Amino acid sequence: MFRSKLIEDQAYYRLRRKQLILTFVAIIPMSLIWGLYDWQFWILLVGLALYVGAILLMRRNQQVMELFAGNKFLELDEEALRVVSKNRKIIETINLESTSSIILKKEYDLYQHSIKDVFSEVAAVEKGNSVILDVEGEKRVFLFEIDSHYKLKQLSKIIDCWLQKHYNIERV
Repeated sequence: MFRSKLIEDQAYYRLRRKQLILTFVAIIPMSLIWGLYDWQFWILLVGLALYVGAILLMRRNQQVMELFAGNKFLELDEEALRVVSKNRKIIETINLESTSSIILKKEYDLYQHSIKDVFSEVAAVEKGNSVILDVEGEKRVFLFEIDSHYKLKQLSKIIDCWLQKHYNIERV
């Protein structure tokens, strides 16, 4: 079984990018404070104020991000896709045999796995992971985040199982 945070709104990616930029902004004043200790006192105070301001903005941004991801989870197994709440209550179940097609990415990836991924996120290149199901002519998009190699391997095993069951799978 594969289980991951369900991203309920595309705005999550914009907030995640903002969080990354704020992290960089917080590093600059801190490096001034520690690295250039012979500057005048008021410059150090301004740097410290910028650092505290960036930390407060990051905290608020993190709280908003949690509204868009983390309240529900996506569970995939050999036969079904489930949306589950934090307390493990099943909200929705879609039997994969009832779908006319399953649209998957050619390659799934981890969140900010490399420096290249970090810079592409700062440059606003969205690389979200998704599963799209065609259920009775309606396309249902489920966005999620893979945060470990273990989860990536579990997803790969589930997809292999789907291929063995001859589900109609398209890769994009």
